[in-house]
Amino acid sequence: MRMDDQGIGCSQGGPFEDITIQERAEDARAGLKYLRKRQEIDQNRLGILGASEGANIAAIIAASDPSIRAIVMMAGSATNGWKIKEYQYRYEIKREEKLTNEDIEHEVTIKMRSLRQAVREGKGSPWFNSFLEYMPLPTATKVACPVLILHGDKDAHVPFEHAHFLAQAMRSQSNDQVSVKILKDYNHPLLKDSDGRRSRYKELLKDTNQLSEELLVIIFDWFSTNL
Repeated sequence: MRMDDQGIGCSQGGPFEDITIQERAEDARAGLKYLRKRQEIDQNRLGILGASEGANIAAIIAASDPSIRAIVMMAGSATNGWKIKEYQYRYEIKREEKLTNEDIEHEVTIKMRSLRQAVREGKGSPWFNSFLEYMPLPTATKVACPVLILHGDKDAHVPFEHAHFLAQAMRSQSNDQVSVKILKDYNHPLLKDSDGRRSRYKELLKDTNQLSEELLVIIFDWFSTNL
């Protein structure tokens, strides 16, 4: 089952930006509740796949719902949004401008200072504020079901190293059913791209709105084994 987020497509519930990460997790739980009412659904074979913030939401649900048998986390983060924004600024500046390392760090510092000022002035939406503050690792330690963590090595939003940080947190509490796969030349939306910059997303989506067969096979085979 796939559903639109609140405020997207045919879903009601107010503007998308007004919904926190925790509230989005509750929406996903509502989707699972709906599935459990359907006779054709085997309640012992429920899994979740989430991408980007959805990956962290999958972990939030699995950490508190023992009936979830497996989750796939795609391009999930292991730190709060402040660290993520700093990484995003640095990634873009390095590729857009020919600057020294000192100049790059100066530009990043200016952007982060501006971001903090905007947040202090109350300009952040409920979602953005929750994104900045949410720490995924404590939740990851509570995930006991099998987990597949996928991440592209050209991710301009979240460093691919975060896949290993999430896995380490889960394994620290004796979850030995955690697999990590770093995909070469994949970007944050998990599309094939050797560059990764956000400015290329629209260009790439003109050619395809589908995940690659390579990626789909990985996901399908893993879920088939673990469900």
